[in-house]
Amino acid sequence: MPNDGANVLKDKPISNLHSSIIQATTAFKKVILVAHSTPGMYVQTMPELENILYGLVLIGSAPDSSWQEGFIEYCKNHTDESILKAEEEYAVNPDDERLRRLLVASAKYSL
Repeated sequence: MPNDGANVLKDKPISNLHSSIIQATTAFKKVILVAHSTPGMYVQTMPELENILYGLVLIGSAPDSSWQEGFIEYCKNHTDESILKAEEEYAVNPDDERLRRLLVASAKYSL
């Protein structure tokens, strides 16, 4: 996704993501879209894809987001300083090394 991780191209804002997905999927016939994690959740909010795609494969995406509220509350109550520091450092200078530190610090929420 634009501006996510090491993909920090400033001329590729996420606001263009919707139209980019439509453009890419209509350029071919019988498209089977494979989406992982957050992009998988994003494409589920695009009803027009139902008439465009031949198939949709979701990998590590949550089709039901009702779990998120409890997870967010858990994170608020269990966040330690190492995560906050890594998040702040990455926000100031989003590079691969700071992203790695943030992922390592927050791994306990993902595994």
